Amino acid sequence: MTTGLWSTLRTFLDFPALFAPRAARWTDRSQPAAPRTVLVLGPATEAYGGMAAVLKVLTENWSPDRYRMRHIVTHVDGSRRAKLAAAVRGAREMLSAILTRRACAVHVHFAARGSFYRKSAFILMARALGVPVVGHAHSGLFPGFYEGGSRLRRAYVRFVLNRLDRLVVLSEEWADYYRGLYTRSAPVVVPNPAVLPAPATPRPARSGPVLLSLGRLGPGKGTYDILQVVPGVLRHFPRAQFWFGGDGELDEVRRRLQGKPWASRVRLLGWVSGAEKDAAMRAADVFLLPSYAEGLPMALLEAMAHGLPVVTTPVGGIPRAVENGRTGLLIRPGDVPALQGAILSLLRRPAEAAAMGEAARRVVVENYAMASVQARLTALYDELPVARHSPLLNTGRTGDVAGQS
Repeated sequence: MTTGLWSTLRTFLDFPALFAPRAARWTDRSQPAAPRTVLVLGPATEAYGGMAAVLKVLTENWSPDRYRMRHIVTHVDGSRRAKLAAAVRGAREMLSAILTRRACAVHVHFAARGSFYRKSAFILMARALGVPVVGHAHSGLFPGFYEGGSRLRRAYVRFVLNRLDRLVVLSEEWADYYRGLYTRSAPVVVPNPAVLPAPATPRPARSGPVLLSLGRLGPGKGTYDILQVVPGVLRHFPRAQFWFGGDGELDEVRRRLQGKPWASRVRLLGWVSGAEKDAAMRAADVFLLPSYAEGLPMALLEAMAHGLPVVTTPVGGIPRAVENGRTGLLIRPGDVPALQGAILSLLRRPAEAAAMGEAARRVVVENYAMASVQARLTALYDELPVARHSPLLNTGRTGDVAGQS
């Protein structure tokens, strides 16, 4: 891209600033106002994946005091046609809300690869129309997506990120990473929220301990590392059960189980959510997530909220949530002997494992409860610049720009 064309594009996407004096008369933040609307863009809450789980918790538990969330679906599971239709509907809904002044900000949740490219279109549209835009980075795979790309891809990623008024990340570790890409302001740390279940009831009686892993089955979540330790764990605890809940490489997992004498000790639950997920958590004794890359996994926080001791890896934002030896056990990604050792340690010392689970639940209560996350996001929204809708799009409506409902 030539220097001249690049400069023209930057000017176009920043053009609402040219009209800032006129925009001042459209907004009066001193007037009492009903909650203003933030458009929250992301996948459908029933979709697979951690980002959908985050949006489900946020949208279903948000208290509309100063701001209310309006979830706009931009992605669904299914065919390419269904995904394209969802993106088009999402764009239409977002543009309608902006053009009729029914939005004070746009909050875009994104991951890596296709998710980033899809969301970049929404970011650039909202930016061009003068509405403050918050980006919310989720994927633990983003460094590989960025650093493994061409020079053009890296330039585009930096360009899009720096159109954001604020960038939300999941931990201080992720803030350190994104400071190298996003220079417009300091990244804002807002961890994922977790809903606290009712106080734990006695776990149902079973013939042996249950080790639970939730997430997209495949090498990234350490699924095959867990399968490697099954025979070793069963030598000491022959009635142990390994439960896997999630989508992903189910066929490959089934193939690897074929002919194994211990295959009956492995149970594939499929994707679980809602009451099914809650039941699996309540039945489990230990939660396993030996991932190779993560943002801040919702399944891990949910397991901790249920009072489960966890065995996981110090990647992404996990070290902020799990303190080795106090709220769980941390191992290096890919260290299969250490994974087996950690599992056996917890199973041999049930009292210590229970104490870890109780400590893990306290961490969630103190740092990841919905009220704490909402307070951080509300403070962020308060700091956003006033929406400066282009005069070219003036419809005579004021709505959220003027603090109305």
